[in-house]
Amino acid sequence: MDDREILLQAPNPNYLAARRRTLRQLLESMLFENILEYSERLLSIGCSEYAIKAIDANGKSVSYLTKGVRTVSYGRIRLQDPVIRISEQSRGEALSIALFLGEIAPEIDGEENKYSFFISELNNTVAKNAEALRFNSNLKIADLNTSDSVFDAYETAVFNGHLYHPCYKSRMGFNLEENQEYTNDFGSLINLTWLAIRRDRAKIYTLDGLNIDKLIADELQQTYLDEFARIIINAGKRVEDYIYLPVHPWQWKEKIVFEYVDDIANGDVIFLGSHTDKYSPQQSLRSLSNQTRKSAHTVKIALSIINTSADRLLSPHNVANSAIISQWLASILQSDLYLKDELRFNFIKEVAGIYDDKSHLPEIVERRKFGLIGTIWRESIHTYLQPEEFAIPATALCFLDSQNKSVSDDWIAAYGLQAWTEKLLDVLLKPFIHLLYAHGIGFEAHAQNTILFFRDGLPVRVAVRDLPGGIRFARDYLQKPASCPMLLDAPKYRLTPGERSVLDATPQELVWYLHDAIFFVHLAEIARFLHMHQGLDESEFWKMASRVIEDYQDKFPELDKRYNALDLFQTQIRLSQFSRKKIFADTSENAYQHVMNPLKRSF
Repeated sequence: MDDREILLQAPNPNYLAARRRTLRQLLESMLFENILEYSERLLSIGCSEYAIKAIDANGKSVSYLTKGVRTVSYGRIRLQDPVIRISEQSRGEALSIALFLGEIAPEIDGEENKYSFFISELNNTVAKNAEALRFNSNLKIADLNTSDSVFDAYETAVFNGHLYHPCYKSRMGFNLEENQEYTNDFGSLINLTWLAIRRDRAKIYTLDGLNIDKLIADELQQTYLDEFARIIINAGKRVEDYIYLPVHPWQWKEKIVFEYVDDIANGDVIFLGSHTDKYSPQQSLRSLSNQTRKSAHTVKIALSIINTSADRLLSPHNVANSAIISQWLASILQSDLYLKDELRFNFIKEVAGIYDDKSHLPEIVERRKFGLIGTIWRESIHTYLQPEEFAIPATALCFLDSQNKSVSDDWIAAYGLQAWTEKLLDVLLKPFIHLLYAHGIGFEAHAQNTILFFRDGLPVRVAVRDLPGGIRFARDYLQKPASCPMLLDAPKYRLTPGERSVLDATPQELVWYLHDAIFFVHLAEIARFLHMHQGLDESEFWKMASRVIEDYQDKFPELDKRYNALDLFQTQIRLSQFSRKKIFADTSENAYQHVMNPLKRSF
């Protein structure tokens, strides 16, 4: 019997831990997003009991009890394990997420198809996280810190997934074997599949002065250029009529070979085979780092799976905008001495992108093939490292190894909790608030997209990646609106009702965007982690964050009018709702809620 087949058989502490965490995050999000009615009873200072009413299959009343605390971080409710189920016959730990959702279903009246799929996502999350916990049961921070590449070691080892979203490891489309073969949780190494597509249907975008054929030749090297040319000639085609690009091997086997069956048959798309370079999946799964040649480009390629709130396709508009946005941001960086020289900030540029153009097809056919074939080439983080520096993804800050040790333990012991945290917030926040206030640009700099650089355990600078999918700007607040490039927008059928451009934003929306991406799903997790594992009061954390913003505003008084229009300290902040969107119709009411701002409360 395969190990994966006995994964969930009792007794299994990894399954227990995965189920408890998933149910806890589900309940936390449902309470925070006001999906459930509940009663709250204060047990002691800093601890309340939360009770949720439900109905079993026989129409009898049941209830779910859990303990927790409402925090200053946007009023997030943080719960303790386990969740207790109480019926007329029994009282004990809740053993099934599906049963919980089934028993609360009459109370919330969600959309049946979405609700059913949500249950499947959560069950997948439990199984896949249990597998990851088992595989990493002996993982040690000390081993990561002595790796040949600290960044790559942490990129692979940090298998937490999203710390708020309950579907943090659903990966819908991957079975357990594929989950082990193609994800970072297991230290997987992948050989990319290469295709040739006709140039007359390929849309190509690069930084100015970059030759796409030279880039691809450098990636492939001469042996494979010769081999791929022979394959095309043997198919009766001309090499100069085609361009090469990599795709994910799973994507080829599971999606492209079926949706592109006619294109393959007529030679518009030609299968070339695999390259020997080994790539490791980053935490996003569809971005992969070259481990054979570490300074070679990272590639971002499409995956037709669903994880957390989104599919992992590679939208043509993001491919098209990648190099364009990278070049625009690079020009802003070069002209801003504070950002470039004092903060030493970097955008990890996406230098080129290719996608298969299907705009000539009927919409129903275009939708079937949307985002299935495309590649973005991104600079390697290794090309940005300076002597005596090392880098980690910011997700590593909230990661505990098998011995309950974090990457920051020794650093905090050396520098002191207050001093180290103040330095972290100073380094982490200033580039993004400067881009907001001085340039009218907001970044989705959540922990996965943020790279922290350290020297001797102290944060010294930060970089951000995944540019086209993680940027918004208020056009009237740009320093040079005329320099803002023309960008491709998503097709209307990819937008939710009422949604407009994915890039343009009002000043208010920019503030909300920063709070959503940086303060809520990033800093709030660091605040909780430092509270739980270092004893730092969350209120003190937000006071430190507020001081960073105030210090910046004191340094640049000439931006005073912008501080009012782009007010990070406003009393209430709009945040995205993840679980509500999984259950109810796609409306703006279900997409967002307004909550108390911890920066305001820190005054």
